[in-house]
Amino acid sequence: MSQDPNTLRIPTRWRNTPMAFDKTQAPAPGSIIDVEITDIGFGGDGVGRLDGMAVFVPYTLPGETVRARVFERKRRFLKAWPKEILTPSPDRIQARCGHYQLCAGCAYQHIPYVREREIKADQVRQLLQRIGHLEGIPISCAPLPDALGLEDGYHYRNRVTVHRLRRQCGFFKHDNHQVLTIEECPISAPGLQELILDEARHPEGLPRVDLRIDSAGQPVSQAQAWFQVDCHGHTYRVPLESFFQTHFAAAAQMIDLLEGWMSDLSKRNLLIDGYGGVGLFSVALGQLFSKTILVELDRNAVEAAQLNMRTNRPESAFSTHAAPLETTLSSLLRSHDTNATSVILDPPRVGLQPQVIDILLARTPQNVFYISCDPSKLARDLARLNTRYLVKSVQLVDMFPRTAHIESIAFLELKA
Repeated sequence: MSQDPNTLRIPTRWRNTPMAFDKTQAPAPGSIIDVEITDIGFGGDGVGRLDGMAVFVPYTLPGETVRARVFERKRRFLKAWPKEILTPSPDRIQARCGHYQLCAGCAYQHIPYVREREIKADQVRQLLQRIGHLEGIPISCAPLPDALGLEDGYHYRNRVTVHRLRRQCGFFKHDNHQVLTIEECPISAPGLQELILDEARHPEGLPRVDLRIDSAGQPVSQAQAWFQVDCHGHTYRVPLESFFQTHFAAAAQMIDLLEGWMSDLSKRNLLIDGYGGVGLFSVALGQLFSKTILVELDRNAVEAAQLNMRTNRPESAFSTHAAPLETTLSSLLRSHDTNATSVILDPPRVGLQPQVIDILLARTPQNVFYISCDPSKLARDLARLNTRYLVKSVQLVDMFPRTAHIESIAFLELKA
């Protein structure tokens, strides 16, 4: 399936009857407007201005003039859906997926992947400045090695959720109320794409199905209690309902980045792996420290982490706590030399609990490595941590190419 990049499709609920444009007021929903795009905001929408109001238009690029239909009007901004690209950017490319713009999953298939990484790095920089009041921090987004065959940002996902509604089976459209039957999903790894297409051929069934593949590209059955992942030279046992990174190669790149930073630390007595899951970082990085402690709320994941450490590093000094980090971190730091302690934090999308930040500021471990899948929450939390910590670097690891999601790692060091 292909599409003309100058002709964009409008979701059904936004195909309102055009309304007259009143220059004394902001355009109402249904109005047709022409706007020049000057930036791309966090979330992937192009940003322009009309009579002083910000206008957000998805699937557009800076330098483009677009004709768009307004579908939402707020006091300070408009949201509009592109009807036609009047002046295309020279950066615009053909989207690879025929469902692009209808499926809500991807945001950047119309942009070269190199440019996408630059845009995401700039978005993180702007969020750190605006929310975190942090200036001058080195920020970059490194590409994956070309040898992996993932240099264009496709064929990487190892897990998706498929929905069924009104005999349609696939992914949600932009309104989150309609399901689009899927015929292809090029960001998914080949083995996963086969599962998606097979599921889409059966409109009757469960309303929601989680599909996964292991690192060998083999399907993970819903009847399995666990599956195996080989990552960065280690083998992990992962319970079916437990978390593991969506992009195996990016997970390995994240370990490389952390290993490079940690190898240069002068003191490496204790590593606390907060929100540690099945032990991805404990197993891969624990050999750099005299002792590793993993803290994770998911008890199945904790049991898997114990097994994974015994399998990969049986000689390691390793212990676990199946508990919330905010209830255990203070006592762990109080009972160890914080001058030689590093903490990894990989919280869910909501970011750090305020209590965790309070503990870090009070107990002051020497180094903190904060992994975030929402840069706005990262910026919020770094603004508080910056009172005691120097943010030395923020590096993007593109865990979600072609989508608006951004994964980043901040390296913090206690101020003298």
